[in-house]
Amino acid sequence: MTITTQDVHRKAAELTAEGAPFALREFSVDGDRFRGFANAPANLVQLLQAGRAHGEATFLVYAGRRLSYREFFAQADALACELGSRYGIGRGDRISIAMRNSPEWMIAFVAGALCGAILVPLNSWGKSQELLHGLHDSGARVLVTDSDNIDKVRAIRADCPRLEHLFLICLLYTS
Repeated sequence: MTITTQDVHRKAAELTAEGAPFALREFSVDGDRFRGFANAPANLVQLLQAGRAHGEATFLVYAGRRLSYREFFAQADALACELGSRYGIGRGDRISIAMRNSPEWMIAFVAGALCGAILVPLNSWGKSQELLHGLHDSGARVLVTDSDNIDKVRAIRADCPRLEHLFLICLLYTS
């Protein structure tokens, strides 16, 4: 069976029609008009919250260990609560994350989003001066890092007056 360009356009029109799963509608943002998905979450937090519905299903597998959606969100919620209630991190505050790819990176990212913070991923493989530049440029109040980067962070900590809090997250899943 050969699929033609017309077939693709016809199917796209079906999927994006009013009432369809990927229906499009007109939006206006700051006076600019554009088309977007009518059923899409309004923001990142709404998108993330949808994951809670999966409960005990496996969310991720890392280094042979499994983490369910419930376990993942319990850890993200705990960190978000700590950031918000204990450290006063909220909407518009910057949180930098400089750590290797891991479940803990994801937990830090989701926790920051749940607080309403602006998330600033930094290159954890960069040199101390690159990290310092990223922290200054972003205006981060918080840096979340791991043990792989703690020496770089210690080397520049005194040069980051806006950086109020440093969180060292130990990797629970090692490779």
